[in-house]
Amino acid sequence: MPFQAEGAFYPLTHALGQSYLAASKTRRTDRRPLEEGIKCGLHGDLEILRFSWKEGADRNPRPAQDPFWSEFKRRWQPTSDFKPSERLSAVALVKRLAYRVCQRSVGHPLGPFFQEAETFPSTTEMALADWFQQVENTGFLEEFREVTPDRWRRILAQVVHEQEADTPRPEKEPEIHPIRPEERHAARALLSRLQQAGVPVRDEDKYYAILLMDGDRMGKLVNGETLASRWETVLHPSLVERLRHPGFPAPYRNFWEQELAAPRTLAPSVHAAISEALGDFSLYTVPAIINRHRGRLIYAGGDDLCALLPASEALSAAREIAEWYNRSFIFIPEATEGDELPQSLTDTWFCAPGRLAVHLGRGKDISISAGLLRGVLLAQVRHFVRVLEEDASYQPFVLR
Repeated sequence: MPFQAEGAFYPLTHALGQSYLAASKTRRTDRRPLEEGIKCGLHGDLEILRFSWKEGADRNPRPAQDPFWSEFKRRWQPTSDFKPSERLSAVALVKRLAYRVCQRSVGHPLGPFFQEAETFPSTTEMALADWFQQVENTGFLEEFREVTPDRWRRILAQVVHEQEADTPRPEKEPEIHPIRPEERHAARALLSRLQQAGVPVRDEDKYYAILLMDGDRMGKLVNGETLASRWETVLHPSLVERLRHPGFPAPYRNFWEQELAAPRTLAPSVHAAISEALGDFSLYTVPAIINRHRGRLIYAGGDDLCALLPASEALSAAREIAEWYNRSFIFIPEATEGDELPQSLTDTWFCAPGRLAVHLGRGKDISISAGLLRGVLLAQVRHFVRVLEEDASYQPFVLR
């Protein structure tokens, strides 16, 4: 049988492939033919979806007279999914309606993210998260909840925004659900009562955070330069003990002593493990942390993430995500959803339905960086000052 040595050359071929791909970025060629016709509102190089052209038909109709889109929007619910003038390509339409597919597909990994999430909270609603908690503690919400039991935060935030910005009622905006007169009256009455009770909307309540995080030096990790595992840590302990046995001849024992202490060689299985670890991190850990901190995830893919959070939660969420990024073994229960974090395994573990997995663990240059909107940091400082004034024993953390 001929000797198969593909694995031995994997690090070299991978390095050559990476170099070629990096060099090809400077000389990009797009072989896709140019699409003619009306262009998509999100992808300007793609043509919108349309019916086949009929002889003599207007090939540049206004959005309201477009045969395909006028009929499509007439039948589609909810109407807030599309603006009146919006026309999309096939790619953009798939992105826009993906949440409906994820909601209805049993067992889809993105299903929990889109449950009861057909609308995204406004920035005002996100910023007022701490204030909402104070409002709930006053006990003034009972009458208001009777008027609007399921969406009181959205309505209250919209009325606050209109008062603060001194803007007319945006009833005709398709992205904003209209507020009924009785709801608006109840919201204004509640705001007046809260003002008299000393629970007004303060300046620090008007800030929200945009959190961006990205893994550091991922290229070095993928290329095997920062792999922390050694052969002695990935081989079975019994085999390691056998290779170091005093009964082995000294030349063999000395050889294996050096090899076992060497870093693990880059291989397809290593890349598969890195990919799976980053996938579990973005699918299970990050969404749970963002939910626990009352935020909303915009995207999480591998080592990248973007989320909106209340200003007071931004730094603590970033710190917790950074800590979990460097966890090792974890356990994902069979029915993980919402804000339930995977279990971090450090010592003993009792078998249960679910899946054992890993994150990237600790190693040289294995870390993740975070960025926050500058104005949010001021709101965060104000939050800490207020907490310190109320509780002298509070100890703020340092994000490294």
